[in-house]
Amino acid sequence: MTKRKLILIRHSQSLMIPDQPASSWPLTTEGRARCLPLAQKLLPYQLPRIITSTEIKAIETGRIIADHLQIPCEIASGLHEHESDDKFQSRQAFLAAVNRLFAEPDRPVFGQSAHAALARFQQAIKDVCACYPVDNLAVVTHGRVLALFLAALTEEPAVKIWPALKMPDYRIVSIYS
Repeated sequence: MTKRKLILIRHSQSLMIPDQPASSWPLTTEGRARCLPLAQKLLPYQLPRIITSTEIKAIETGRIIADHLQIPCEIASGLHEHESDDKFQSRQAFLAAVNRLFAEPDRPVFGQSAHAALARFQQAIKDVCACYPVDNLAVVTHGRVLALFLAALTEEPAVKIWPALKMPDYRIVSIYS
């Protein structure tokens, strides 16, 4: 059994656009600039490619990093945040919804429960890892599903992981093949 590294990247800073679903939010100018230092930190891992979710902010993050590392960037399904077209008028409303998601994991928030989002994300990670049997693999995804995934692997609650993740940020987990 071979031990591999899965580098899970939270997308960079995005522009919250009221009346538009979060899945359509692009990166800010600052968010694009923040991708380059992250790309430098990823150099030692000799990544063969970057895989991203289908959301714009993840794709932009992945492409900037991949361009800097001179590797391909590909999009995979199932790695997105929650299946929702929710629109938020304020950061406060968004944060309140995030707190509900973590507090009530069986209740649909953002159009999907935390448990359903985690199950979908876990399957997507398995599929991506099976599709790309390489030593190190990087996936650009989103804070809430990333926090749920990491919480399932550790003793740390998702409600504590999520606010600790910067934009962008990454965590490394071992996978076996």
